[in-house]
Amino acid sequence: MNTTQRISNWGVRVVALWSLALAFLAFAYILTLTSAVGLSSNEFGDQTQVWVILLLNVMFFIGFLVSSYGLWRKYNWGRIGFLWTVGIWSAFNLVVVLDPGLLFTVRQNYSLTTVMANGLRFAATLLIPLWYLNRPQIKSIFYELRS
Repeated sequence: MNTTQRISNWGVRVVALWSLALAFLAFAYILTLTSAVGLSSNEFGDQTQVWVILLLNVMFFIGFLVSSYGLWRKYNWGRIGFLWTVGIWSAFNLVVVLDPGLLFTVRQNYSLTTVMANGLRFAATLLIPLWYLNRPQIKSIFYELRS
């Protein structure tokens, strides 16, 4: 195995760990939601939103967790699953940052600096893996025959 291939393998491992970190982040949101607001009470009048956010985070948790395993084992479905999951996750987060009133009734006023910083953060979260995992030498790692 040459140096370039070894570095590429490490890059894939870093993306797999990143996927695992995003899974734990979604799990932390799930725990926060279940402890902060009773899932059966409608105390704040926005129970539907709580359930939507909870279900989205459950889907993201499962998607990132399964993708992390697939990336670590260098299965192509792990690469594709991660790209889809991070794409959908970034899209939801970008929508919430750019126009929080579109999805949720509570409108938060963010400063322009905060909106730009969060927008760049979620855009980079989408563009970096999209670029890296679609590079020809990286894609070839997922198509190599395993013994």
